[in-house]
This record gives sequence, C-alpha cells and structure tokens, in this order.
Amino acid sequence: MSLAFSPEGPYPLIPINDTNFDFHNSNTLAQWFSTELILMHNVVIRGLNSIWLNAPLVLRSDTKSFIGYGLACTSLIRAHHKTQEQVIFPRFQEKIDMRMNVVQHLTFETQLKNLEAYLQNVLEGNESYDCERLLGLRAALGGTLVQHLHDEVRVLQSPFFSKAEINEREVSTVSQMQLSAFSVEELNIIAHAIDDHKKDLRDSPTFFPFIMTHHHKEDAPNWPVLPASVKWLINHVGLHLHHDYWKFSPYTATGDFRVYPPRST
Repeated sequence: MSLAFSPEGPYPLIPINDTNFDFHNSNTLAQWFSTELILMHNVVIRGLNSIWLNAPLVLRSDTKSFIGYGLACTSLIRAHHKTQEQVIFPRFQEKIDMRMNVVQHLTFETQLKNLEAYLQNVLEGNESYDCERLLGLRAALGGTLVQHLHDEVRVLQSPFFSKAEINEREVSTVSQMQLSAFSVEELNIIAHAIDDHKKDLRDSPTFFPFIMTHHHKEDAPNWPVLPASVKWLINHVGLHLHHDYWKFSPYTATGDFRVYPPRST
C-alpha cells in the first residue's frame, strides 16, 4: 500500500516570508525574532503532524521508540514555552503587554499534561499502547496549541506589514507586539539572553535532534544558528543517543524527506 504523506498537514504550517533571511545581520533583529519564532513553531507543528500520521502505522517492535519520540515532542514544547516565559515575555513586558500570551499558554496546559502522562505510563508499562487514545489526546492538545502558535506569530509580525496587510491577516491587536519600540541594542540584549538560556538545553539528548529532523532546510538553510562545536556534537552524538526515535521524523538530519515505516518506492 502506498501512503501519501506531507509534514505540511493536517495542521497547517506558518508561511515563511524570506527563505534567504540573514540571521547574522544585527540590523534586522526585529525580523529575526519573527523568523526564529516561525521556524520553531513549524518544528512543533510538524511533530504533532508526524504523531498523527505514524500512530496507526507503528510496528509492535517500534512502540517504545514511538512513545519516546512523542515524549521528545512534548519535551520540546515545554522547553520552548519555558524560554518564552522565563526569558522573552518578562523582557518584552517592559514595553509590550504580554499577559495574553501567558494566558494562552495556560489554556492548553491540562491537555499537554494529559498527553505527557499517557505517554509516560505507556513507556513505564502501566498502560498499553492505544492508537485511538493517543490520537484523541494529541487532538485535544493540538487544536488549541496550533491556533496559539499561528496567533503568536501573526501578532509578532505586525510591525513588518502595512495596515491593509495587517487587516487582511486579521491581526487585531497590533499594539501588543510592536518590536519597533525596542532599540537594536535592546533587542540584541534579549537575543543574547535567549542564547544563554538555550545553553542549558545542550544537555538535552532530544531537543536539538528533534529540531534538526523537523526543520525543512529549504525554508532556512542555515537554521538553527548554532556554534560549529554544538552542531558537531549533535551530528556525532545527539542524533545517535536515541536514533530509534528519529525514524518517525519527517526529515533526516541532512534535510532529506523520510517516511515511516521505511519502504521501497
């Protein structure tokens, strides 16, 4: 049987405005935040899409690996939101009202916990793998979470579009996220704070491997931006620690499309 699969759905990805964006240009830091956010959010969306596609296809011998893959996805969601809540939101709050973003994170906290708990119970042998149960928990989380991921980007992008374009994109709260209120120096400080926070994530065995196998390189060939030493560790250590997880990812670490279970064309 031949299955048609695209990591672009069923949850829609967020469009990339500039696939040649220069992440090293310090004069475009406001757009850097927007582009970085889009790429990270698309990683999350592709993870949720991959769970949806692969859940009915998992071979019995791969069940434990698939559960580990699901936990890697929820762990990445946790890490991303922790960075926002501990580093980004407090600094943006100095000039922008970020309370709505914090409230939105709370709206899917229960659903995220429920998915995590089920995956952990299956991993520990306390519950059996049930495809329909997993898909139901993923749907309960995904509907609210994916809408939030799209909304957050639309608001963040608002300084880069005309009023007519903003209206067309249905961004009604433009003043909430005017990054132009920050100087280049201020945004640079925030960017460095984010980088410092992410240093703690380098010890995670799944965070960066998950990102690299859920990123479509044609969207941004040089993303994620990491020191060469960190990329070497990811490629030669990180991707091998839980190599059985990444068979469910939509891409290989080099950007090639991947399907599960592996099959000849």
